[in-house]
Amino acid sequence: MPCDIKEADVKTHYTNRVKSTRKSALYAIRANQKLFGRENAGIVYVNVAKRMETIDAELSNLNENLNTLKKSEIESKVLEIVGELNQFFTISINKRENRYSLKYHCYVTPLTM
Repeated sequence: MPCDIKEADVKTHYTNRVKSTRKSALYAIRANQKLFGRENAGIVYVNVAKRMETIDAELSNLNENLNTLKKSEIESKVLEIVGELNQFFTISINKRENRYSLKYHCYVTPLTM
């Protein structure tokens, strides 16, 4: 069923897979949006390699800005960042001298889904 383009969440599930390559995979869904004054539909694509790069950058940024956050807030933000790909990450939150640190590792390529 089509959804709104702005709210499109392309699941990296085999039913949404469009193409696989050696380094990545493309997933897509059909989405609706009012474009140019009338209702139109389009396709929203997600490149898994790019998504993983984005997740890595966001986790790195979060790790640099943990000073004011509580452990529960960090866990919530991590889940928000990795989303449905959390099964491919090992993430640990450590506390040392009143400072949290975040360690993460992506241990499987999403192409195995």
